[in-house]
Amino acid sequence: MISSSLFTLFAARRIKRSLMNMTGSRLVFAGLVSLLLMSGCSDSSTAQKPADVLKVAGVDETTFEFYYQDYFDLVYPDLPVELVAMGDIYQDKDPIKAYKQLIEKEKPDIIILPSAYYSPLADQGLLEDLTGWMSRSDMAETDYQPGAIAMLKDNEENKIYGLAPSYDSSLLYYNADLFKQYGIDPPTSGMTWKELLQLSYRFKQAGGGIVGYHDPWMQDLNALIFDTLNGTEGLQLVDWQRGIHLLDTPAWHDLLQTAVEAVRNGSIAIKGVEVRVEDGGSWIDEGAIEKQDLFAKGKAAMAIDMYGNRSRFDQSKFAWSAVLPPVNSATRESGGYMRMDGVFSISASSAFKEEAWKIIQFIGSERAAKVISKTDGGLSIRRSGLQFNTNPLAAVAFEQKPTLNAIDFTDRRDFYLNENAMVQKELQIVLQGKQSLDAAIQTMQKQGQAFVDAFVKKNKADEEKTEP
Repeated sequence: MISSSLFTLFAARRIKRSLMNMTGSRLVFAGLVSLLLMSGCSDSSTAQKPADVLKVAGVDETTFEFYYQDYFDLVYPDLPVELVAMGDIYQDKDPIKAYKQLIEKEKPDIIILPSAYYSPLADQGLLEDLTGWMSRSDMAETDYQPGAIAMLKDNEENKIYGLAPSYDSSLLYYNADLFKQYGIDPPTSGMTWKELLQLSYRFKQAGGGIVGYHDPWMQDLNALIFDTLNGTEGLQLVDWQRGIHLLDTPAWHDLLQTAVEAVRNGSIAIKGVEVRVEDGGSWIDEGAIEKQDLFAKGKAAMAIDMYGNRSRFDQSKFAWSAVLPPVNSATRESGGYMRMDGVFSISASSAFKEEAWKIIQFIGSERAAKVISKTDGGLSIRRSGLQFNTNPLAAVAFEQKPTLNAIDFTDRRDFYLNENAMVQKELQIVLQGKQSLDAAIQTMQKQGQAFVDAFVKKNKADEEKTEP
């Protein structure tokens, strides 16, 4: 059940998506107790006294027990683990600051993070650089999924500060029967969004009521523009350091043109999902998504979903397969969405780094990869896991390199509410044929800059009020 209000803000969309998918599907380690534990990485220069207890932060008690308890029971059978309560830290106005305060106060040894918070905390100097630890344990970056490594190194120092046991990757699913029926070549990995939507348009041209591409989560035109298309392209909307609105650029013009044409010619269907209002909030129920899932019903030729959600199509009465999702049009390399099911890091202030390293070494080991890969076809972050995963789509997912979009944790809700409403209004006028896209972009650039100026002015005034 997802709050639809989160989908109206550009920044909030990605934060919510990362948090919602942090833990992914549960990994049941039926055979883990038979595995030999990997020894800790140590040398005489880093010798330390044995730990009496290990402190773990980053998750609440329920999440820890449900998803991670097995790991710790296996790696630390005789060492107590103390869980540091997180509280409502994710709801904090400045969650990074709250995280930092919690870590400095509680001094945990191990931190389990949603990937959204991993890089900001690494940039704060709160996480241990794992470069030396991995080297001494013969763990090479090339042993792991390249997209995951890129995400883990997406920080100021371009270093690895954590590892995750598994990951999940978005894929472009397609109805093979429909493509065969209509005599259309199926999609391939490496397509751009413009190319995919052109392929989708061929089903509209053919008639028959089949939608070329459908996303049941897509609520409105803004979701198409800022979540779907720009989620891959990674264009900057505002340069906040200089206070400049950036919509009037060739790249944004091309993206907006692609969106408008796709809606106008029927390449994509934006049907919206039934929203339930309760307790002052708006919610999207899982049943509402299933009701609108045209691909699962055999009424859409293509859809994007996670590898871990492929079981949704097991009962479908059509043949289906999948390729990598659309890529960035500039590089033709990165694209799609990837999540890691909890990034395990060592606190930079831990007094028991050798003990803490043992669990990270284990989750990154070949032995763990074997178990993960054999358990419901999970995607181990380790390359060798592909030897044990019999699903052919696992090899497809392993090649994904996601677009790396920085998440802005600054509270700019008022700005994005105004921006969203403006974009929706102006582009609807374009779709009605009452103004050109060029004219709309000029209007949106001018109004958007005014929104930026107003936010910067208000933010500056608020800071002056709080100064002693």
